[in-house]
Amino acid sequence: MFSELSLITTAYATEGAQQGAGGGGGNAILTLLIYLVPMALIFYFLAIRPQKKRDKQLKNMRDTLNIGDEIVTIGGIVGRVIRIKEDRVTIATADSRMVFLKSAIGSVTKSVTEGLEEGEEPAPVIIKKKKKKEALPEETASVEETAAEEKTEEAPAEETKE
Repeated sequence: MFSELSLITTAYATEGAQQGAGGGGGNAILTLLIYLVPMALIFYFLAIRPQKKRDKQLKNMRDTLNIGDEIVTIGGIVGRVIRIKEDRVTIATADSRMVFLKSAIGSVTKSVTEGLEEGEEPAPVIIKKKKKKEALPEETASVEETAAEEKTEEAPAEETKE
């Protein structure tokens, strides 16, 4: 087995030396270029160019963001834009407000400028703040008493072995 392998290697080595001495290497470079150039073009048009186009669309979407737009972040959080700074956006969700980088915005689901003509201003967005429910003094005392009772009642349970 080893002798067959060495014979094949020797045959290829002598063939390559003969081609190099005879000047047949120019055809090999031309053949290589004939295959590599179309492969590079295919790669460019199928991979690089579409990605650049998507990046340009995302940048445009993030730059034209308006207050009142409904957005979805790349993490899946849905909210309405309430404040825009240079590279940060504050959104209001059902329960809270959160600050995100503009690069974390995945898509705009509902834009306030949809259906408006050029030069027309969108209607102002009013965000209602939820009022905090104040606890009555009796409720606060009962909650504290209940928590204290639960702590005293809880004792570590001992396991019995069977």
